[in-house]
Amino acid sequence: MALLFIDFDRTLYDHDEKTIHKPDIDALIQAKKNGHKLFLSTGRPHIHLDGILPDNLFEGGIFSCGAKVSIQDKTIYLHAFEPTDIKMLISSLLERKIDFTVDGDTRRFLTPFAMEIFNRRCRSNELEDCEFNLFAKQRRTSYPIEALSEEDYQSILKISIYAQNYDTCKEFIALLPDRFRAFIHRNIKDHFIGGEIALKSINKSIGLQKILEYYGKPNLETIAIGDSKNDIEILKTAKLGICMGNGCDEAKEVADFITKPIQECGIAHALQSLHILD
Repeated sequence: MALLFIDFDRTLYDHDEKTIHKPDIDALIQAKKNGHKLFLSTGRPHIHLDGILPDNLFEGGIFSCGAKVSIQDKTIYLHAFEPTDIKMLISSLLERKIDFTVDGDTRRFLTPFAMEIFNRRCRSNELEDCEFNLFAKQRRTSYPIEALSEEDYQSILKISIYAQNYDTCKEFIALLPDRFRAFIHRNIKDHFIGGEIALKSINKSIGLQKILEYYGKPNLETIAIGDSKNDIEILKTAKLGICMGNGCDEAKEVADFITKPIQECGIAHALQSLHILD
């Protein structure tokens, strides 16, 4: 038996095709039938993916880049920012006119430009069923930044960047205290600068370790599949790290194996190559 950790965006969910490819889902279903345990491994909050995927396919998941870990709807690990740090980061971002979302365990809060991007996507008449369901989940838990309360400050897990100026974001990240980690990237399709700010001590590999601790079997076989910078640690920690063919160079450099890109059903190809589906 192996534990499989599957990233969501651009690994399982294809943003260009706005879908999850059936061969990948079929491969994951077969892997589970063969006795392997499947876990999501994503930067997204748990609340945004609940009910999106086939029932009972995943045992649980690593959410918000490792800040939350759950198994069978039971939260086994939750690590939020200190409220003073969140307030400092929000103040600094607003001062530099960098837009963002503040992602809590059950709610998220958006600045005006981030809300504009979100609403623009929701209005698209090209939404497929999977993408529509994703946005519907997010809409029910999304609020303007002004609605952020003192209570909400207690459970913030991640900040996501939705900005317009790359250089301003780069300068801001360079000035962050060492206890934070962050990265940015250009979203060409939707014309914004995306990125994440999280605690340096928290990443997806922490989630993998917490799940191994939960089962009390530290030597279980672990396989991680991902594509981006926030997958680097888990790709390095898993006994086998697999990067998607469409993944970033940094993730490819640390991976043990590079599979086909998402458009060619890279998850299914990897699992077939490893005889997980036999």
